[in-house]
Formats: sequence, structure tokens, C-alpha cells
Amino acid sequence: MRRPVAVLLVAVPLLLSLVGPWFVPEAPTRSGPFLPEGFLGTDFVGRDAWHQVLDGGRTVVLVALAATALAYAVGVPWGWWRRPRGCGSSTRPSCGPSTCSSRSRRCCC
Repeated sequence: MRRPVAVLLVAVPLLLSLVGPWFVPEAPTRSGPFLPEGFLGTDFVGRDAWHQVLDGGRTVVLVALAATALAYAVGVPWGWWRRPRGCGSSTRPSCGPSTCSSRSRRCCC
């Protein structure tokens, strides 16, 4: 029961944000501020709030995707470069005077 609800909670807003701009009229109509016209009413300048949501959704999704891609493009190489090395373990061994090699400057087991 949880999985279909979770899929709907993600898929419906994502679908609306990607295809929503196609349903917004070219020339937005304006009326008085804060009127109950339209699905969500109007904003302080009289624009339809539902059209504003549909029109701005694609930008929000694309900016989030670009930020995620940039984070991976920077983070994965940085993490690969800064990964623990030596001794075949996934964690760095404790370094001390008797365990460090002066030539490699890395800790050894």
C-alpha cells in the first residue's frame, strides 16, 4: 500500500511541473487582486495563481536537476580522490610514529 502512494506523491507533481506550461495561456488574463477566480484564486496583482504554479514548475524541476548533476560532478571525483588508501581496508588506520612510512607519507598496517 505504501509504494503506490509514494509513487503518486512523486509522479503527479513532477508530471504537472513538466507538462504544465503547455496548459497555460499565452496571454495571461488579469483581474482584481485576491479574487476567488480560477482554481487557486488570484495573487496580489490579479494573475491566476494556478497558471503561475503550472508555469513555474518546470523551472523548479530543471534547477533541482542541474544542482543535483553539479553536486555529483563535483562530489564523485572529490570523493574518489580523497578516498582512504593503504592497507586494503575501507578506513584509514591510526597513524603514529611507528606506523608511518617516511617515503610514502601514508600509514601502513
